[in-house]
Amino acid sequence: MQWTVVGLGNPNKEYKGTRHNIGKDILASLKEKLPKKAKVAELNVYMNSSGGPIKKLITSKKAAEKLVVLHDELDLPLGKVKISYGSSAGGHNGVKSVQKALKTMDFIRVRVGISG
Repeated sequence: MQWTVVGLGNPNKEYKGTRHNIGKDILASLKEKLPKKAKVAELNVYMNSSGGPIKKLITSKKAAEKLVVLHDELDLPLGKVKISYGSSAGGHNGVKSVQKALKTMDFIRVRVGISG
């Protein structure tokens, strides 16, 4: 079973180390601990336009079911994590971009709280 794990963030220096890049930063720290079967995508694109590049990795709805998207969540307290599958973007433009490009909501979202 092959998984694709994507951490959403932004490429500019101004975002480096900020809460807004938490998905990208978590993925970078987990990279060595993920199973060898996991595809780790490092894309230097803005979070809100990440759907297009992810679509190149995820070419079917079946493959989307094995996609994990890590991203920041303003509606959760700092450090709280919520995992969901098949849920709406909840106002997160990066997730909206992924859902629009893949034409499905059926993937895993790992939301990491940044509020507080």
